[in-house]
Amino acid sequence: MTDKLKVGLLDLLTLLLPGGLLIFILVKAGLAAKFIPGDFQVPAGNADSWPGVVLYIAASYVTGHFIYLLASNLDDWIYENVRKVFWNDHRLAAYVLERKAAITGIEDRMVLNGFKWSCAWLLKNAPALYAEVERLIAESKFFRSLVVVCFISCILLGSIKVWALSLLMLAMSFLSLFRYLTQRQKSIDAAYTFIITALSEIKPFPAKPDREKLFELRSKSVASFARRGKALSYETRKDKRNRGSLTSYTRKVFEVIKICIWPWYVFDISPEGEPGYRSHEIRWFMDQDPQSFKEWLIGLYSNACGPDERPDTYYIKNSMQEMSIKDRGQKGVFEIKRKLPFDDKIMLAPGVGVSFEGWYKWIVADKDREQFTKMLKRGNYKEITVEKKRWRLTVPGTDWQAEYTIVNVQGCQTRYSIALELPFAVKPADATATLISSGILAGIQMDGAKKMSYPAFLLDKSMNASK
Repeated sequence: MTDKLKVGLLDLLTLLLPGGLLIFILVKAGLAAKFIPGDFQVPAGNADSWPGVVLYIAASYVTGHFIYLLASNLDDWIYENVRKVFWNDHRLAAYVLERKAAITGIEDRMVLNGFKWSCAWLLKNAPALYAEVERLIAESKFFRSLVVVCFISCILLGSIKVWALSLLMLAMSFLSLFRYLTQRQKSIDAAYTFIITALSEIKPFPAKPDREKLFELRSKSVASFARRGKALSYETRKDKRNRGSLTSYTRKVFEVIKICIWPWYVFDISPEGEPGYRSHEIRWFMDQDPQSFKEWLIGLYSNACGPDERPDTYYIKNSMQEMSIKDRGQKGVFEIKRKLPFDDKIMLAPGVGVSFEGWYKWIVADKDREQFTKMLKRGNYKEITVEKKRWRLTVPGTDWQAEYTIVNVQGCQTRYSIALELPFAVKPADATATLISSGILAGIQMDGAKKMSYPAFLLDKSMNASK
């Protein structure tokens, strides 16, 4: 009985009310004659009007289905874009997806996504918690349909020049849109929160979500960029924008509007597929030449070939602090690198802790080079050529790669960079002892050094002062 009542309430919210409201507005505004044949009237509610009541309910139910069908397009068109700009914290989802894969054995989110699995699990194992999620889902669907009802009513009322009611319906449409978006996000957050709470009693969750799963979620916040019906090999990411103040909030709103309605909107480039290489890295840039590190590294290099000299062309935007796109001058290939969400902090000396970053690397295939170059031009990336003179080798007796580079950007002062790198399979914390014992860090003067990636360095005006 309770389940039937719930189904009835869901139908009432998502189908009957939106459909009935639209028919009511059509009739009361005198528009029914244009769209409904015969002398149809909204039932008055007396004993003789029961056939009209039945007809009205049936018409509302059928109309509600069509409204629901139209409104469902708002999920992909508006909600997904709003979520990627405003609600881009994927940690809850990463926890849930990791546990879902462990329980079901299904990794592919296209087969079974985290939200649907969470709802199914709660329905089976925690019906009381699922009831709360279901309430939020029903509310979001009601307001989603109300967006369509109010917008159609705005147009119809405007067509007969009832401007006051038309503007009121337009305002109601925007308010309903806001309520739909917030309730939908609340339903997803509630489902994830409830399932994490319930499953943590069986097996505790780790302190941090799996960073590769989190990286995957961030990478999937993309939209395929297609021209003339042909999808490009590289997806474009709708990345997070400004946050904080009212001004940045306004920017976000306009960003969402542009994404939703501007067909020539250009997104930041994001790679697709499995990365070709993974690593842990840390890099510093500095004004002064680090003599001790340089002498140590070049001393080891004495029996090898000379330094690697090459120009690299970087393509950067202010939104690309965690991603690098460069054209490697000597090899003539495009390389894309993206930073993973978390840093691994280790202690190099008492009181001296540094955070190693996880990075994924992709190489653009030769067959995609021309197409990729066009994407860069359309995206209005800033193009900066960096002349590098680099010494790089494996630290003897360790898994570490050490690098010393003299960096020259046209029109700017010479800078120096030192970097350490590990294969991704090796955790920095496990390899710290061999790094310290190698002597590579002895006597390094890090005064004024800044830990940053190449894109962050090129965007940092203080590090790229003119000569």
